[in-house]
Amino acid sequence: MVKATKLGGADIPAGPVTRAEFGRKLWRLMTEKGWNQSELARRASKFLESPMHRTAVSGYIKGHNFPNPLSAYALARALGIETTEMLPNLTEDSVRSSPVLPLEMRAIPGSPSRVWLTVNQEVSFDTALKIMQILRGTDVDEDRKV
Repeated sequence: MVKATKLGGADIPAGPVTRAEFGRKLWRLMTEKGWNQSELARRASKFLESPMHRTAVSGYIKGHNFPNPLSAYALARALGIETTEMLPNLTEDSVRSSPVLPLEMRAIPGSPSRVWLTVNQEVSFDTALKIMQILRGTDVDEDRKV
């Protein structure tokens, strides 16, 4: 069972966090630091391969969308919090709504040396980040030196 969580000085109710709730919390955390959207994007970009744009931060704050896992990680690191503090229900909701196998590898027709890999298994955020960076061909240790 998911319990209510504090984020940016306010309680997040138990249950799924809506995009609007996430946006309000992100805005509150950002403004508590005295930053604007451009500054948050600039600071989050230090933890990404390519820059985060102010328009992406604007979309999160306006509740248009959630960040992908790497962007959520970068925002959390920039704000000095854990990713799970920003999206506390992410793991439980994804596990509940996913009927696929935990690990699946399928051949790609016409490409005998490549496969389609699906991983749907609970792992720590750091492990997930390492897997994503392996798949992108980046060095995890180099990314963390900021």
